[in-house]
Amino acid sequence: MGNVLFILLNIAFFALVIYFVRDAASGAGMKEKILSKEIALMINAAKPGTSIEIDISAYEKIAKKNGIKNFIEIGSNNVTVTLSGKGFVYPYFSMNKIEYKYGEEQGLPGFLYMKASEVKA
Repeated sequence: MGNVLFILLNIAFFALVIYFVRDAASGAGMKEKILSKEIALMINAAKPGTSIEIDISAYEKIAKKNGIKNFIEIGSNNVTVTLSGKGFVYPYFSMNKIEYKYGEEQGLPGFLYMKASEVKA
């Protein structure tokens, strides 16, 4: 009985190690941080009327591989990027209203389009 328990605990331990190594190897967590910070910095620098276009094709491939469709959310002064797991949230401080669309909606997959408009009241 003791040997069976020992083997089961070893299997569980190695399964967890493999899971975390695989997650770290894909780099999805780091890419979530990079993209969310990049978008937030662009939003903070944007003046009303500014249009921003970002190539997100590499990130889109990772999200699709992990079964996530809309992996970028912008709102409530936060940028959330979810490529795997719970995602990464990064705040922005601009008071501009930010409208965003995925390129697929405009027939150009692999891009994110953002527009900063009038200042929020």
